[in-house]
Amino acid sequence: MAVSTLQYKHFYNKCGETNNICQILPMKEAKFESTFLLLFTSDRTNFAKNLYVALSCGTIPVFIEDSSEQDLKNLLPVPDLIEWHRATIFLHRQNIEFSSLFLLLKSVPEWKIYELRRMGRFYFQHFLGDPKVLVRTIFTAIRHRLHLPAPPEKTVSAEILFKLLPINGNPETENLDLQFFDEDIHRLWNMDPTYLDSAPKVQPYWRQSHLQYAQNQINSDFYPKFGQKLSGNWLNDEKFTIVIEAFRRDIGLLYTLRSLNGLRYLDRIIVIWGDFDRPITPQSYSWPHIHVPIFLVNTSRNSLNDRFMPLSLIRTEGVLSIDDDFNVDHGTIEFSFRVWRENRGRIVGPNYRIGYLQQSAENYGLTGVYIGPPREEPVFQHCQYNIVLTSGAFIHRDFLTSYSNEMPGEIRAHVDSLTNCEDIAMAFWVSYLTRNGPLKTTPIGNTIGVFVQNSSGLSSRPGHFAQRAKCIKLFSKILGHNPLVISEYRADSLLYNQHVKKCFNNE
Repeated sequence: MAVSTLQYKHFYNKCGETNNICQILPMKEAKFESTFLLLFTSDRTNFAKNLYVALSCGTIPVFIEDSSEQDLKNLLPVPDLIEWHRATIFLHRQNIEFSSLFLLLKSVPEWKIYELRRMGRFYFQHFLGDPKVLVRTIFTAIRHRLHLPAPPEKTVSAEILFKLLPINGNPETENLDLQFFDEDIHRLWNMDPTYLDSAPKVQPYWRQSHLQYAQNQINSDFYPKFGQKLSGNWLNDEKFTIVIEAFRRDIGLLYTLRSLNGLRYLDRIIVIWGDFDRPITPQSYSWPHIHVPIFLVNTSRNSLNDRFMPLSLIRTEGVLSIDDDFNVDHGTIEFSFRVWRENRGRIVGPNYRIGYLQQSAENYGLTGVYIGPPREEPVFQHCQYNIVLTSGAFIHRDFLTSYSNEMPGEIRAHVDSLTNCEDIAMAFWVSYLTRNGPLKTTPIGNTIGVFVQNSSGLSSRPGHFAQRAKCIKLFSKILGHNPLVISEYRADSLLYNQHVKKCFNNE
């Protein structure tokens, strides 16, 4: 059979060497069994359809070029923006012998197959998978080619129930909504499409090494002492926003708000009032007035996804997501903020977990440091983690936008159906976009709520941890793989555990 007449040829990477690479199967059967799908540029009629089928089922397209490279680019969707070599294999017909193609594909290492499939799923999901994303792909490609600015991002303007003014009464300065023309097109199309069709509202901070003050950083006479400036050579006036989702733990919420008084680098606090059936007013309690304004905003539902809403009230890149009974000293929060400034693409915080797959059975587990009454049997302490809980963690504001607008809606729907797993969903999504794991800070094993002995939180419900284990399996299925990245270290202050004067008082 001539090579040019073959249309649906599949190759399963785990098959034996005696298998016939030219075996022709019905497309519906072959697409789920194949590792590779051969696509010939000479078959222009079926090329687009076959490419779509391959990407939709996790099969790696192998392009057999019969003509010039330019002809192949004309067949691929937006080849000037999407780096197709990250999800496909290019072979020229003149440079290969069909008899050796089996051995060539068989030699592709397993890690490369995983990465090609991962990127194929990424391109399919965000640019080709359904009419909505396809229309966005077309219009955004036209906009980038014409060098037109993106419209401002869509933020959530939640209803403000009331605002608690800062105790000093100083007026706030408003951030300007800036339009950015220097879009990172490579990142938008091949790594993180969050702002593919919109411009971020918050202006990114720049390192001082990018500015005229950089020369002072190499002169010891000008070099600031620890505590006078933040780490990473970032501008020292950067602040962060605290977002609290409150639900029926009013006393703990009031305690938490009072405990945050005087916290450095804090811009404002936003409390998302999840108990929408129970009205709240300034007269309901003796609300604290601290050094920054506190906004209480209303929602029309009780959803754990709301803690990751891209609220228009957020004016900073850094967002500290905490529970309404969060109980950690200022030094831990400030140090975590310093660490996050140097790791903006990661979830940073003290509470960690490890999500794993038991090899003996198709069963996922989720464990961390054991907190509870003494137990007779030994408790296994994991030396690794791949999740930092968002009950107290720093997250970049862009991930809130991406979680709400770009992440598959099936994940958010599952979080709502269980009232659980929102932190796992965020961990999955950040690692999916960045290929980076989270970063645990400080030696704290677990932060304990203010009134943990009388806890009525979600984690006290029967079946809570079984649900979370199943979430890992479901989210892996939705995204096509488990993106969680394992870490084996934590971030501590430089002089931690040294017999000298410490950098932070709580050490």
